[in-house]
Amino acid sequence: MYECQLCGSISLDIVKVPVCDNCGYSFEVKEITDRDRIRAYHMRLSKSQNWVAVIRFKKIVNEIQIKKYGYSSAYSPSGAWSKRKTAELLGEGSVTTSEDIRLAEAIDKYPQLLNCKTKSEANKRLKEIQTGITYKGDQPTFQFEKDLQKYLNSNWSEIPFFKEWNLQKKGALKEGRYNTGVVGEIDILARHREENRWLVVELKRDQSSDETIGQILRYMGWVKENLTGIDGKVEGLIICEVADNNVRYALKCVPDVNLKIYSFENEKIIFRDAEDAYVEFLTKRMSPDQLRQLIEKLQGDT
Repeated sequence: MYECQLCGSISLDIVKVPVCDNCGYSFEVKEITDRDRIRAYHMRLSKSQNWVAVIRFKKIVNEIQIKKYGYSSAYSPSGAWSKRKTAELLGEGSVTTSEDIRLAEAIDKYPQLLNCKTKSEANKRLKEIQTGITYKGDQPTFQFEKDLQKYLNSNWSEIPFFKEWNLQKKGALKEGRYNTGVVGEIDILARHREENRWLVVELKRDQSSDETIGQILRYMGWVKENLTGIDGKVEGLIICEVADNNVRYALKCVPDVNLKIYSFENEKIIFRDAEDAYVEFLTKRMSPDQLRQLIEKLQGDT
């Protein structure tokens, strides 16, 4: 008695029935040899509305064929297997197949995805887990401050204003914060790639307050005394979603500390200078007449 590795069907005699009647898997050569049967099985499975079974099926198909032909990479022989070939075998687009296999692999790592009712919901939840970005209705946001930190650490090289800085990990805690051991934990600490300059980054998931100024200055003082040496310079950066006027006014007298406001556009995070974000906030609250009058005044001043 032989059980099909793909669909679980039982064959009593693989001499008489060398290929699974259900899905086209060959018991003899241990690969999928009947393209019509595998596509028909895939179609039946897709109609069942069991999204978990569908994506796991694609994952198993891909694994069976890789076991037979080897994994396709830049250094593999031309006959090696790939997700693209799995898509061709099943008669669907390569993007759909690749995304479904990726989701099936993620379920093994994050079993909580099984609680999702649809594949779309599972993909959305996976994105939340991997990026720390969650949703309030249709609006993306970070659920916790540590999620904002995780995003910045993971995408450090892609963020324009961090490109000249090296993220410092020595002395950092598991969550990525830098433990001073004296004045607390710095959310993010970086050093300039070429100059003796250090950057202390303080994160606020929601709204920052003027208390944040005192906190970041304390960290900057510790860095100045313990890391920079006599000729070094320390700069500060506050990143938050909303900044009140208290912070804006306080920073006008603290030139070494800057403020960035983050928001989401088309589910992508963007960063604005504080004054630009404040102007945008004010203009959104203006009536059309007030906005027109402001534009006319600015044009007249120039």
